[in-house]
Amino acid sequence: AHFVLKMRLGDGVAVASRTFPTEVKHIVYDGANLWVATEAPAPRIFKVSGDNAAVLGAFVVPSPVSGLAFDGEHVWAACAGASKLLAMLPANGKVVATYPLPGPQGLAFDGEYMWVAHADGVTRLKAAGEMETFDVGASSRLLFDGAHMWVAGSGTDGLPTSLTKLRAVDGVPIAQIGLPEPSAALAFDGINVWTANYNAGTVTKR
Repeated sequence: AHFVLKMRLGDGVAVASRTFPTEVKHIVYDGANLWVATEAPAPRIFKVSGDNAAVLGAFVVPSPVSGLAFDGEHVWAACAGASKLLAMLPANGKVVATYPLPGPQGLAFDGEYMWVAHADGVTRLKAAGEMETFDVGASSRLLFDGAHMWVAGSGTDGLPTSLTKLRAVDGVPIAQIGLPEPSAALAFDGINVWTANYNAGTVTKR
């Protein structure tokens, strides 16, 4: 889709919308505004008002965004095609740090570190430059459950076929789970992890 909708929580009625020139791939909220990443041929990150969906800024990125997250201080954008992770100021979209990583994709914040899934495993880092990488194989998606980081391996056509559960405090793996079919998305409901089953059109509660 080339648009985003603001919907009332009570009944799902759309109260605002914004159309973009190319397909929307990722979206994240910074507490006041939305950051919307659009696809090629002219990849951009748009800053959009959380009140009325007005465009407040548009920022060029080196390649289409493959992951987007907010840590309370910076908007983080993974650009797999450029092998770069960007840290941006939410006030003006200025890039204040760039990290070289091989094919960065999914991002997740654990309250202290930003975690990045990439071709060589998972890296956790702070904007100040502190980095630590865990060798769990090529990874594509991440999910934080409050104590553990769930890492989706990069499988068939880029869709995960396995999950690795890491202790967030030290990155130690404590479980590995094979998925019966590729997973399109991960979610946590406060108790259980859910996986979306790409081929079957179903979800699994774990």
